[in-house]
Amino acid sequence: MSQTVKRLTKEQWQKLISEQQSSNMSQTEFCRSKGLCLATFYNWKRKLNAPEKSTSETNPQWVELTAISQPLPTQTWDIELELPGNVILRMRQ
Repeated sequence: MSQTVKRLTKEQWQKLISEQQSSNMSQTEFCRSKGLCLATFYNWKRKLNAPEKSTSETNPQWVELTAISQPLPTQTWDIELELPGNVILRMRQ
């Protein structure tokens, strides 16, 4: 007979983590008594205790690009875009 695995919600994990912290049991004992995978318990505890990302990290700011009015005589590219990490994007018409 196969065993069905039930996925828990974020709120259910938070409740279990709080329950374990207020108990006199170690995390290992608590997980064993509840039939939980210890590694999954650790992952959820880490995830729920992580600080929220700021909006600037989740919503990058726009960067205004300015065009050169007159191309330089030695310039062979119509558009050259320098990106972070020393990445250069060059485009021709």
